[in-house]
Amino acid sequence: MIKEIVKGEGDTVLSEEVLAIFEAGAVASEAPAASADSQASADTSTTDAEKVGPAARKLIDENNLDATQIKVQVKTVASPKKMSSLI
Repeated sequence: MIKEIVKGEGDTVLSEEVLAIFEAGAVASEAPAASADSQASADTSTTDAEKVGPAARKLIDENNLDATQIKVQVKTVASPKKMSSLI
């Protein structure tokens, strides 16, 4: 279990720098699984502008573009296990 978070979100982190301190022997309790209804509503509430990855977000910001006007296309990559079944 995490005892202390040393670096926060957005902080610059250098090689071999400590991000967090873990407590030895501690076991985190499992979070309750989300219901299918709540997960479905979460999926539908995400806009294309929110699906943009960090590299695309940087290009959008650098070029003063409107992210809501950009159509996001997500491609799934098949796992090697699935690919072997196609051969």
